[in-house]
Amino acid sequence: MPEPDIFRPTGLRHGYRALLTPAGVPGIYEAGDQWAGSDWAIGAHSHQSWELFLQLTDEPSCWDVAGTSHRVGKLQMLAVPPETRHELLSPRPSRWHFYYAALDPDILLHDFPDALAVWRAGLPVWFGDASACREPFEAFLREVASAGLLRPDALRATAAHLLIAAGRVAHPEHAAAARQPAASARAGTHACIARAQAMLQTRYDEAMTVDRIAQQVGLSTAYFTTLFTRETGMSPASFRRSVRLRHAQRLLQETDMSVAEVAATVGFSSGQHLATAMRSTLGCTPSDLRAAAS
Repeated sequence: MPEPDIFRPTGLRHGYRALLTPAGVPGIYEAGDQWAGSDWAIGAHSHQSWELFLQLTDEPSCWDVAGTSHRVGKLQMLAVPPETRHELLSPRPSRWHFYYAALDPDILLHDFPDALAVWRAGLPVWFGDASACREPFEAFLREVASAGLLRPDALRATAAHLLIAAGRVAHPEHAAAARQPAASARAGTHACIARAQAMLQTRYDEAMTVDRIAQQVGLSTAYFTTLFTRETGMSPASFRRSVRLRHAQRLLQETDMSVAEVAATVGFSSGQHLATAMRSTLGCTPSDLRAAAS
């Protein structure tokens, strides 16, 4: 486990670091959801388990892992093996947001031998595209921040899901599968629309136009909009707004970020824009959500 003095806490702007050993779930040690500035330091340390680090902001961070430097950009991830020295290097991003978790696949994936075999074979330290890990990571962190019924079971299940998602991204067949979108499309969903949905669910905070999304999936804008609406029951803009609102709701309930900061984090132009979207879609305001969570 990391030593307490490896962090410089004055640079942490929002979020938390949770030590999870008291939760009583073998194989789960700590996790965090943190927003930091350039004065936030993470010194040299190692873990008894694997550590996953997923960056969510554009400005890259630079890490030293066992003497090798890695630049980690948006939706890219480090997977640091047990007992491996690593540290954050300078210069650091001016403002950055990341998730991390220290987990033991040997314990958590005991009932999933194929997934465990991927971890035992060894994962790359750096993942260039870990966007598929964002939602499993967020599901796990929701349980970390929760005190609800059956929390140990929920922690175990979501941690295992996160490890499986990371192992899938690391698997040699992943890149080939990603080049064949029809193989990953849900039954009954057009392959291009499935790709667009995945893009909107993982890159919801980006200012992507419908034209750009259509271009990314290889369709004309008009046909893409018609097909997306027919397949999902909502326009691309409405779908993205619903994803943004879901994440905004989580941040309002689980952090002390201001409404303006939440709005900027999930992709709304202002706090007022977020409040207007919430009132029209959810029938409540950001203040209502925050009050209900307190």
